[in-house]
Amino acid sequence: MPRVFLSHEWGKHAFAVEAARQLRARNIGVWIDEDCMKGDVVYSMCEGIDEADVVLVLLTKRYVEKVASGYDLDNCLCEFMYATQRSHAIMPVLCEDMPGKWSGPVGMFLKRKLYVDLRGGTDAQFDRLAQKIAERAADASRTKHAGLVVSPSTCKAAGGAAAGGAEAAAGGAEAAAGGAEAAAVMTIAERVARAKERMGGRHASGRVQPTGEAVDELFASLAGAPVEKKPIHQKLSIIEMHLGIAD
Repeated sequence: MPRVFLSHEWGKHAFAVEAARQLRARNIGVWIDEDCMKGDVVYSMCEGIDEADVVLVLLTKRYVEKVASGYDLDNCLCEFMYATQRSHAIMPVLCEDMPGKWSGPVGMFLKRKLYVDLRGGTDAQFDRLAQKIAERAADASRTKHAGLVVSPSTCKAAGGAAAGGAEAAAGGAEAAAGGAEAAAVMTIAERVARAKERMGGRHASGRVQPTGEAVDELFASLAGAPVEKKPIHQKLSIIEMHLGIAD
């Protein structure tokens, strides 16, 4: 079953809940904060994105503004940027009339992608969305099995495509006409395990430790100070830089 993460701004929450219901009725697994948010908010969002085949962005003018705000505690910004960094297939879904130009990171990463029009919320539109999700999930699955992905932030646009808007296909260490840079994807849990191993297993315990707790423990040990109030992926990146294992 294809799995999607539903990223939306709160003004479209009711629409997002209905979209989740419609997609589930079409055999699409959906992560939505309404019924999937558990425990630590940031970790829960990261886990939902990591486990998704496709990230659906419900595009509105407000969503674009929130992502472009630069406020690093905004959930829309955190979800969108984490999804792009993890090289997930991101599918824009139009759910209201939009201006011709999309500003900020949304414009950079999504403007050249074909969107799915869901403004009418009709059965035919949801059928088309489910079909597109299945197609993109199949593509993502082939990429994962190959063990390679192409990150929007690191790929070199081939064939003269505009920077930030080109979608590079992974399938080898070298892509034709430009050479895309490919990197293996690791989940947060795998990155934590790698950090523990680098520290000589000093933080291994006899129980299954929640990932968020493990990150806080590693962070406090390296910093020699109380854990800072940062999103889990930021703390993990700092840990990896300290250990010299940053990707």
